Amino acid sequence: WQSEVQLECLVVTSRSDELRSALPSDKSRLRIVDAPAGLNWAQALNIGLQNTRGDVVGALSNRDVVRGEGLVHVRKAFEANPEHKVAYGRAVYVDERCQFIRRFRSRPPTLTGLSKRPCLCSPSVFYLKEVLLQAGGFDDSLDFWANYDMWFRLVKKGYRFSEIPHEIAGVLQRELGTNPPQKVRDTEVRSCAEALQVVERHTGSVGTRWPVRAGFAVAVAAGLHRNNIGFDKHVLSVALKYTASSKRGLLPDSMYRSAILAAHVKTECRVALRHPRV
Repeated sequence: WQSEVQLECLVVTSRSDELRSALPSDKSRLRIVDAPAGLNWAQALNIGLQNTRGDVVGALSNRDVVRGEGLVHVRKAFEANPEHKVAYGRAVYVDERCQFIRRFRSRPPTLTGLSKRPCLCSPSVFYLKEVLLQAGGFDDSLDFWANYDMWFRLVKKGYRFSEIPHEIAGVLQRELGTNPPQKVRDTEVRSCAEALQVVERHTGSVGTRWPVRAGFAVAVAAGLHRNNIGFDKHVLSVALKYTASSKRGLLPDSMYRSAILAAHVKTECRVALRHPRV
């Protein structure tokens, strides 16, 4: 936003004609930006970044939501604290009807923290436009984790992520379920593989949590779930294959295998505590 406009919403899409006919034409704060078909999220973001008139920007994926009152808190935070470069608020997981499921545990991003999990919920993160431009925009070679990669890059450059103590956004909870469509399974496998690539690029090793998550995705893609006898063996074998072809820091092989096993057991115990029938 900027002082004259306060807030604008850019929709970067290849379906611009269709949207213009469906959306209100008198809304000056809603702008539709033409884009070629087949763009990934990062490419669309970079086009939006070049077209926005505002000084503070955020980004939404399909089905993410930002609360109107949340945007007020974001604006006030940046106006009251000129030193803010990047700020993040609280977020919740929602279902298909935007009904609350549970809270997202946002944490201040550090290199160690990001190596384990993304730490932040993307629609609740807002940046000064100049920060993103100086960083060269989002990496459009990434299909799933351009935001994750950007947080790594900004943390490594020494940027401080300021917390806004208010609920800002909701994100659709993705559940693979017991029998997801093959396309969903394949997408999850690709997403995990890309996350491993991002973590290794920025930290030099892949840790344990992402390989275990990748193993889970591959197991589900193979039709195995927690109620199948071969599930644990499949998850662990895939996780170890990922780590065998990646850097894993200074841990010897036997200790790393134990660390992978411990990470899997910890994950499954958490699931069992939330879902006793498992």
